[in-house]
Amino acid sequence: MTEIWVHTINCLAIWTAVSALSPIELNFPELELHSSHLHDITLAALASSEVGQTSSSSGTIRLDDSAMNTGYPTLYVQPNRRPSSQQKSTVSQVRVGAIRWDAWSGRASGHSARQQADCSSPLKWRSRLPSCGIVEETDRVDLACSSEQQIRNEVQLAASSGINYWAFVLYHASADLSTGLQVYLQTSQKQGVGFSVIVQLGYIPTSLSNSLWDGFMARMDGMFAMDEYETVDGAPLVFVFTHDFHHVFSRFAQKSVSACLTKCNDTEANCSTETCKVGKFEMEAMALYFELLQSWSNLAIRRLHFCFLGLSERAPYYKLLRSTGLVHSLSAYATAAEGYGGPFSELDDLASRSMRSWLANGDVMVSFATTGWDPRMYNTGCAGWRKSTNHSWAQLPSTFEVVRSVVSAVEAACAAQASQQSTGHALVYAWNEFGEGGWLAPTLGDGTSRLDALRVALKSYGGAEGESWPCPAPPSRPPSAPDPPSPFPPFLPPLLPPPLPPLPP
Repeated sequence: MTEIWVHTINCLAIWTAVSALSPIELNFPELELHSSHLHDITLAALASSEVGQTSSSSGTIRLDDSAMNTGYPTLYVQPNRRPSSQQKSTVSQVRVGAIRWDAWSGRASGHSARQQADCSSPLKWRSRLPSCGIVEETDRVDLACSSEQQIRNEVQLAASSGINYWAFVLYHASADLSTGLQVYLQTSQKQGVGFSVIVQLGYIPTSLSNSLWDGFMARMDGMFAMDEYETVDGAPLVFVFTHDFHHVFSRFAQKSVSACLTKCNDTEANCSTETCKVGKFEMEAMALYFELLQSWSNLAIRRLHFCFLGLSERAPYYKLLRSTGLVHSLSAYATAAEGYGGPFSELDDLASRSMRSWLANGDVMVSFATTGWDPRMYNTGCAGWRKSTNHSWAQLPSTFEVVRSVVSAVEAACAAQASQQSTGHALVYAWNEFGEGGWLAPTLGDGTSRLDALRVALKSYGGAEGESWPCPAPPSRPPSAPDPPSPFPPFLPPLLPPPLPPLPP
């Protein structure tokens, strides 16, 4: 059995060839033939006795018999051609997505889903229970939201209401939190509803030599190769969730500090705390992870577009991230309330301020809309992923406020495209974060009212079911003409009551 080992330094050359539209011959005279693993290249392991080929979702590699004559291999790379249903972003339309967090598959499906069912059971949260919930007793519910029929129903609702894609929070393939994504991927009729993933650093293998890397790459490339995967000018759109940056880096740093102190104590009587400080090792950990993201982009089926969620200029690693060139765009996962019981408008204002800040800094953005924030359901400690028992929260929005937030995100994306600071996408928090108070999907309390209102708004904008939201045409009027009418759909009630009629003489 002969295999080829290719060092990481050659990956860029190979993937430059993969991006070509015709077969490319690559010679590597500096490489030796020996037994190892081709884990640095994710096309597949080319394993044959003397001459052979292997295929993957991204293309075919063939080892020519010239290797036996010259002593070094000749690789022929034939990329697969994948037609794309998505066009390059233009100023004429915006694709609106909604975040999916799928812990709603039922008690029998796993630990996380069972905890979520427990959290949802108290009667006070009954109105926000998803319509696929099952009330078993007064204070006990179960959930059945990840069946094939349920996902098909939600696809239909999303397509008809102007939701063009779902952004799935990514977990290990075997986790109960991945059930919704797996069922969606297997659904044959997606009706134009695409998808992307939200990646948390803790779910990326820590290095290219990690034994889990091949499986991770195969899973991701399989999704990137699908017609339904969202792209930005041809690059797969990958959202990177930054909420766990500090946790991941601090964990790495604490271990490194401990090792540093041990080494210091072995060699020096007085080890300087400056030598082994946490910040030093946190920066090293950040650099390693950013290098890993760059390697992933180089090795993937296509160069990736990373959109960082929640990255703020106040974050200590903001400048470092910006300097890597990996920050292709910015957006947010959610806007958390700053107090307890304030109006929803405060959340909407936070979203608007964030977008203005991104644009002022020259960043490209995926514009953002919120539908609420109220995670008090978890205050009892019913969920292992929620440690706080005193969550901030805001009042739930009206249907009008939800639609206004989404429409504002569409218009922000349209306006930003003029300065090339928009990907042509918007992201809504959320499709089904019922526990945290952000949703568009049907509930026992609201039914489909939010989606019904979005459907009306989409039509008023000239949009059609299953299509992107069209941007309003720029006004063609002289400077002295009066201001155009409000961009909000005509079905929305006016913010102020009409003036009273004049009194009779």
